Amino acid sequence: AFFDVTQLRLAYNVYKAVYAIVHALHDLLFCAKEKSTTVLCGDVSRIEPWQVTKHLKKVNFVNRFGEAVYFDENGDPPAAYDIINWQLNKGVVSHVTVGHFDTSPDGGSQLVIDGDSIVWSTGEEVPKGVCSESCPPGTRKAARKGQPICCFDCIPCADGTIANTTGAAECVECPQDYWSNDGKDSCILRDIEYLSYYDAMGITLTTVSLFGLCLTVVTISVFFSFRSTPIVKANNSELSSLL
Repeated sequence: AFFDVTQLRLAYNVYKAVYAIVHALHDLLFCAKEKSTTVLCGDVSRIEPWQVTKHLKKVNFVNRFGEAVYFDENGDPPAAYDIINWQLNKGVVSHVTVGHFDTSPDGGSQLVIDGDSIVWSTGEEVPKGVCSESCPPGTRKAARKGQPICCFDCIPCADGTIANTTGAAECVECPQDYWSNDGKDSCILRDIEYLSYYDAMGITLTTVSLFGLCLTVVTISVFFSFRSTPIVKANNSELSSLL
């Protein structure tokens, strides 16, 4: 008996059904003569089911509980659900309504939940229904082999890639001339540094480069001057000069 919830809304649904048919019969049989006066203009003894169905689809009223009763173009009632919380109190299970969901005639919907009225099995703390928490920005999800898809590890993005959303599946590569920041959640412009000829490093590199160029010029000059000697001919003078 504690878990039988099939009868929770039955009486209320019967109440709404009776009133909906009454409104349909009223619209079928009565017509407005003046602004506030209605008269019987239909024959009660000649009511056909299809006539009642036609007017039933057009009914739209608010019952004494403040709920709007109407039907769509297919004759279906609006979606309306009570959110029930099963609470155990001194060995007795009670069904407490903690919210509701309903739709409006314009196609919208509304979900209302009273979080303070909910009693969780874990106490006041809301239980978590996930295996792994969402990955923070700067990381991507990596599925765990042999486990459900909701179980994953968070791996930091590689250099040059970012993930600026929570729970990103892949890291995005930064555009050209950009680089990832330390948090790997945004791309920043690269710092371009130019080497000056007046710096110690610039002077050193320039000196080494010029010295190497001089060695190359001296070597090819020697090969060219002694190009007719047997030792140069034996070492493939053309290839040696090119090198």
